[in-house]
Amino acid sequence: MHKSTIISVFAVILAVIALVISLGPRNPSQAEIDKLIDAGLQRKERQYVQILAPKMEKIYKDMIYPYTPPSKPPETLGELFLPVIKIVNSLQTDTPSQPQKAEQGAAANP
Repeated sequence: MHKSTIISVFAVILAVIALVISLGPRNPSQAEIDKLIDAGLQRKERQYVQILAPKMEKIYKDMIYPYTPPSKPPETLGELFLPVIKIVNSLQTDTPSQPQKAEQGAAANP
């Protein structure tokens, strides 16, 4: 084989490889990247919730009487912390009315 034939064959092989690479897998769109990131975050959140759920259930049993565990295990952080959110919300709604009652009682008994 001549040198020119070897170089020509090598150039054709490189051209075919370049064509395959250019027509190969494309870059994902921003929406696809966001979807992959969301799926990864949800997977990590479920793992974290699975680890934390038994500890939080013990805390809830100590804080809330009577505590009834949810019918299905929590899968998100929102579901895991729902009892705490309910407690805080009840404190926020009860707090303004309690001082008013105390003030009324103090005003009645001077």
